Amino acid sequence: MCQISGCQNENIIARGLCTTHYGRLRRCGDANASVKQLKPSRNPDDPRSFRIIPETNCMEWLGYKDSDGYARKFIDGKVRRLGRIFLKRKLGREIRKGKLALHTCGNRACLNPDHLYEGTPSQNMLDRREDGTIPVGDKASQSKLSGQQVISIKMALAAGTMIKSLIGIYPVSRSQLYRIRGGENWGHLRP
Repeated sequence: MCQISGCQNENIIARGLCTTHYGRLRRCGDANASVKQLKPSRNPDDPRSFRIIPETNCMEWLGYKDSDGYARKFIDGKVRRLGRIFLKRKLGREIRKGKLALHTCGNRACLNPDHLYEGTPSQNMLDRREDGTIPVGDKASQSKLSGQQVISIKMALAAGTMIKSLIGIYPVSRSQLYRIRGGENWGHLRP
């Protein structure tokens, strides 16, 4: 159930929030925000363009955020991610090819230079998993199994059931069943 008071949505995707409230959190910085609360873009160098979050010291962008919750601004004829621009300023150079602007705080709209660092896509995925901003298990849109089904599979395998006898019972391939058994997939669940 969604953490927002009065919300009955059971489809939790991240940070204990349903799709609607998590999207509002990413876009507006407030899970309870309405569409009318979206603020217009401002000058990224103007301190009024940010909201300081005292608990984390995040400088959260109050202007336009894309569907992924990243701060964006129309600059030099293109819509650009401001996190990359602020990191470039901090580093005093271009961001290396194949590298990303990552956040130590997990807040995609944060532009505090102290919270930005240059990292790899692999580091980004690890950070997202730790921050709870990546759907895991049955919260992932491409998931074919529920958490309960995976627990049932793991219990059957632990009891000595052969993988070949589970094929056809569950809507996944043999290789997926091997990955479940080995903990590569669904490793966060224990029977």
